[in-house]
Amino acid sequence: MAAPPPGGPGGAPWTGRPPRPFELVPRPRFAGRPLGSLALGVALLAWFALEVALGGATDAWTLTRLGCLRRDLVLERGELYRLVTATFLHGGALHLLLNGLAFAQLAPLVEVVWGTRRFVVAYLLSALGGTLASVSLHALPSVGASGAILGLAGLLLGATAWGGPAWRPWLRALLGRRLLAGVLLTFALGLALQLAWAPVVDNPGHLGGFLTGLALSAAWRRPERPAGPGALAAAAALVAATALALAW
Repeated sequence: MAAPPPGGPGGAPWTGRPPRPFELVPRPRFAGRPLGSLALGVALLAWFALEVALGGATDAWTLTRLGCLRRDLVLERGELYRLVTATFLHGGALHLLLNGLAFAQLAPLVEVVWGTRRFVVAYLLSALGGTLASVSLHALPSVGASGAILGLAGLLLGATAWGGPAWRPWLRALLGRRLLAGVLLTFALGLALQLAWAPVVDNPGHLGGFLTGLALSAAWRRPERPAGPGALAAAAALVAATALALAW
């Protein structure tokens, strides 16, 4: 009996395990290193350290002082900065841990596919889409990066559905149904907690961020192409339309 040829599929070095599905699909070239993800991750940790230093991450006064999202302060006093600062705050170590795990999985992937500039734009616009929806539909104070992170999930899921042919097959093979299942589980748990206990989860903020990410995926269907002013303007218009629809 002849010995099997050396190497794995396509002549790749044999690793002793079957290839994963995404390893069998050609992958376009990455846009670069995920340095923006690292910077945002450090910023989230720094904000949490500041919370702890000033009185505790679960102290209502400390969170208000640092910029948590409160409808009355945004609408009546015009403290619009809270639409951004609230997304860097977290209500305790567990909250930060859960969001941090999701951020670590999604943010570097989005950045190496779309590039640092579009990643930062997507993160901040998704955060803003989430806080706008929260101010419109959620009466309680809110903090957390969940809306921005779900925006990254929406961007990736949109790319697997209607993205360009260069990245869509590889992202589908890489993500499978796991990301969609995770998003559905997040919304289901949030709704269950609201119905069975109390509205401790900012479901409108989650939905606003997710829909913003989906809108951006429609504007950036081909990640391999440079993002010119037209694409960024289209993305901003889609986000504005999403925010208006949610507020309505």
